[in-house]
Amino acid sequence: MAEQNNNLGYGCLSFCISVIVAAVFTAIIYANIKYNILLIFIGTLFIANRVTPLLFRKTASTSTFKTGKTAGFIILGIISAGLFYLYNSTSKDRNIIDTVENTIDTRFLKTGTDSVKVFTHNRTWRDYYGASYSSEFMVREQDYHRLKNQTDNFKYTGQATFWGDLYTLVSTNDDSSLDLVYNAFESLKTSENLNAKQFADMVVTMVQDMPYALVLEGACLAPEFYEEDFAELLRECPSCCIGNKRFGLQNPVSYLANLKGDCDTRTVLIYTILSHFGYDIAILNSDYYMHSILGINLPTSGQYKTYRGKKYYVWETTSQNFTMGTLPQNFKDLNKWYIVLTNN
Repeated sequence: MAEQNNNLGYGCLSFCISVIVAAVFTAIIYANIKYNILLIFIGTLFIANRVTPLLFRKTASTSTFKTGKTAGFIILGIISAGLFYLYNSTSKDRNIIDTVENTIDTRFLKTGTDSVKVFTHNRTWRDYYGASYSSEFMVREQDYHRLKNQTDNFKYTGQATFWGDLYTLVSTNDDSSLDLVYNAFESLKTSENLNAKQFADMVVTMVQDMPYALVLEGACLAPEFYEEDFAELLRECPSCCIGNKRFGLQNPVSYLANLKGDCDTRTVLIYTILSHFGYDIAILNSDYYMHSILGINLPTSGQYKTYRGKKYYVWETTSQNFTMGTLPQNFKDLNKWYIVLTNN
């Protein structure tokens, strides 16, 4: 009996070491490739769990060793399920701002015999399935200055159509000035031979990958003036706020010129891009959740809102790793969402 308990202990100890090794390598890998952290952990744990038993097999019998590992896996499964639920239910309306490059440069772009000054930044990101993309995105400086204050004279009506009217204004006005961005996405679509769903995934994951920033109608204040989520954001990244923007919204060109965007700034950008490429798109807002998400009419599965006989699958565009048809646990009650705009 003592030997059996000893062997069981070896199994548990081996499994604990495997978990620690997997956690370390998960942190290293995730810092470099920003892929799904849960999948990375499972993969590294599987490898570690194959290697570490070699340290103990001479002193532990096979059956009791496996018993210890099995018990460890059951415990880990319970913990992992809890952490996964907690992650989804507490997912913030922002992204982590650590290793993601978020730097804007300016340069001159030759157009025929002339040249024009552009804001430009390079992005490298992965979609939900590990496919990697990289491109340079540019908007003209003159377009930025021409369009950035376009909502200043827009009147708040309080009507049910207000947000849809506001989003239509900025999307329509900015559409022709996003031609350089459209060219970049078209190039990726052609080079990667993407179908309709893959292309939509590619566009949305690019925006999901962009770090979150507050867009405020008033001035940006010190962290202690905000609720804890936003206070923590500003303590980590003091520059992740842009103030004095009418209705707390940036138009797509401005967003791509300074990379400061919150929920509806992102949904309007994606709405404009995917509308240009012929998708049937909607924007959904929630007064209850104080949030904005995308809706897309594509064959898929998951949660959706029906509007005029069509299914618009919901899409969280602010937090990473949420596919079309899925929402964080703390945003998932569809009765609290309403469609404010569609392009069809």
